Amino acid sequence: MNVCFEADLAPFLHGRTHILYWIINADTQGAFLTYDGKRRWAYSWGYDPAVMSAEDFTPEHCTEVIKNAIGERDVDIDIDGIFFWRVESALSDRYREGRLLLAGDAAHRVPPSGGFGMNVGLQDAQNLGWKLHAVLRGRAGDGLLDTYEAERRPIAEETIEQTLANARRATEVGWIMEDPGQLAAIEDPGPAGERVRRRIVDAVPGQEPQYWSPGRQFGFVYRDGALVPDGTEPPASTVTEYHPSGFPGARAPHVWLEKAGGERVSTVDLLHTDFSVLAGEEGRPWVDAARRAAASHGVELRAVVIGDCAEYTEPTGTWRTLYGLEPSGAVVVRPDGHVGFRARALSDPATAEKTLEEVFDRLLALRP
Repeated sequence: MNVCFEADLAPFLHGRTHILYWIINADTQGAFLTYDGKRRWAYSWGYDPAVMSAEDFTPEHCTEVIKNAIGERDVDIDIDGIFFWRVESALSDRYREGRLLLAGDAAHRVPPSGGFGMNVGLQDAQNLGWKLHAVLRGRAGDGLLDTYEAERRPIAEETIEQTLANARRATEVGWIMEDPGQLAAIEDPGPAGERVRRRIVDAVPGQEPQYWSPGRQFGFVYRDGALVPDGTEPPASTVTEYHPSGFPGARAPHVWLEKAGGERVSTVDLLHTDFSVLAGEEGRPWVDAARRAAASHGVELRAVVIGDCAEYTEPTGTWRTLYGLEPSGAVVVRPDGHVGFRARALSDPATAEKTLEEVFDRLLALRP
């Protein structure tokens, strides 16, 4: 359960500026979460529904629990709200049924252990938005909407598995205790107390995936959907390690570029709500062909060449290495920022336009 409250806890922080504070003792096990780093807080802890009911958690009782967690009686607590929740998950069997499409919590319920739920919902909207836009304006086939489930449901399933694993690991450090009685000896100065404290200390490093998760947030890769595979395998990200790549289905990675005059621009800043093409310094034929192919499909396109003497430069060559391109290569990036097509190199400029016509047909579900 969560209790949101206002209180001046600065005297008890001793200059620390963390977002989350674990409280682990024999009286209460939970966590303080700060909303503004000053007066707005939430305290989250578990209880046994076989012993207590929701009606038992009056503002007076919750105030006592919070004071026990603070370790100080002389502090003013102003309760804003009392909320009950369970560590559980749900995943819809289908994301689409005809004209009905599910997104966010309607499609998946994700436990809060890791803070992934809102991100997964926003990613759903980002994935579905451009597809709806294209279909409703007659620029894409209806099958494009089926790729929404094909791409997003596996990500939700993996995320749910991760959050449940995070919750299981949290029991090892006493935050979400399956048996609070295990902590009865935590302050015992003898061997019994040392065993409890050592077990918790040893389990702390295992909590990292719940609090440091760039690989889960940015490193997921769509393997089937509105994309053209190129026969390669992406570098595998873990929950805590993000390995960016230009693999079809991956999020187009950030690299710093420079415009004429020295202004620094991220590759991500070149990707807006339209299709984009990023080409190497010898990839001008891709740019020209992409503009013609996009025009014939009625879609907006931003296409740029990156390299010496181009509008954007990147002297170290990092961007091509990261995207897996030779100087004549290019990527087509979808409106949601994920790579839809990658050509490592261009062997025959005369084939570029036909290739990209077929690519846009595939990305817009106008052909299998």
